[in-house]
Amino acid sequence: MRYDIWQSSDGHVYNYALPANSPLRIQNYQDRNASRISPKFSIAYAPNDWTFRYSFSKAYRFPIVEEMFASQSTLNNQTIAFPGLGPEHGYFHNIMAQYDIPRGYIRANVFYDTISDEIMASQQTINGQTVNTYLPIDKTESIGADFTFQQNDFFNLPVDVMFNTTVMNKQIKENARNPSLVNNQWVRVPKLIMNGTVTYHILPEKLDGTVGVRYRSKSYQTITNSDVASEVMGTTDEATVVDLKLNYKLPTYSNVKSTVSAGIDNVFSENFFVNHPFPQRSYFVNVSMKY
Repeated sequence: MRYDIWQSSDGHVYNYALPANSPLRIQNYQDRNASRISPKFSIAYAPNDWTFRYSFSKAYRFPIVEEMFASQSTLNNQTIAFPGLGPEHGYFHNIMAQYDIPRGYIRANVFYDTISDEIMASQQTINGQTVNTYLPIDKTESIGADFTFQQNDFFNLPVDVMFNTTVMNKQIKENARNPSLVNNQWVRVPKLIMNGTVTYHILPEKLDGTVGVRYRSKSYQTITNSDVASEVMGTTDEATVVDLKLNYKLPTYSNVKSTVSAGIDNVFSENFFVNHPFPQRSYFVNVSMKY
C-alpha cells in the first residue's frame, strides 16, 4: 500500500504578449492539496518448479509542474498547459506463470489495465507551428502479454541466452471532450516489442562478447493517429537494430573492480526515426570502476 500527499502552491502563468499594465498579464491559480491511497494485492501458488501469481493494484499519479503550468509561445512552437489537471487513477491486473529450468526460467504474463483521466502529452503541427498539449483522457484500456526466456550455459555451452517479447494494444475507450478520438491508439506505445541477446563467455569470468537484437513496431506520436508517414521528423518508425559489445574484467586491485567495455550500436546503420533520425552506426568505449 502506498500513500501519496500532493500539493500545488503559488502557481501562475505570465502572458508577455499583453501590455505590462494589463491585469491579465499574470494569471494566479488557487493552491491545491490532495492525498490518495494506492492499494496492491498479490497471491501466488508455487508447486515444484512452477510459480503462478495474480496481482491487482489501484494506483494514482498526480500531475507534474510542466503539465499544469508550462505554457509558452514562440515563433514556431506553442505549449498549452492545463492548471486544472487532476490525478490519473487506474486498475491494474496481471497473471503470471513461470517455469524454472536449469540455470534459467520461462515466464509469461497477461495483463489488463484501465486508467481514468490519463494525462495525454500530445504534439501536433498546425499551420507550421508545433503545438504541445496536456489533456486528461476519460478512459484508456491496455490489453497485452509478454513472454521471457532466459538461460545461462545454454545447452551446457559457455553461452547465455535471453529473449523477451511484449504484445500490447492500448486504446482510448472514452473521451467526452473529443469523441472522435475513441478507439485511437495511445501515443508512443508500439504493439510489438522483441529483444534478444546471446552472450558468449570467451574467457570465463574475464571476457564476454554479446550480440543483441531489438525490434519495435511503428507507433503513433499524435493523439489523432494521423502521423502515418515514415522516416520524417516527429514520427516513430518500425525498426530492427543489432548491437555488439565486448566486456573485459580487469584484475581486482586494492578492492577496486574495473571493467572495460567496447561495442557498436546499430551495426547495420538501420535508418529510422524516433521523433528525429535515430543515430546510425555508433562506436563506444566505456571504463568503470567499483570499490
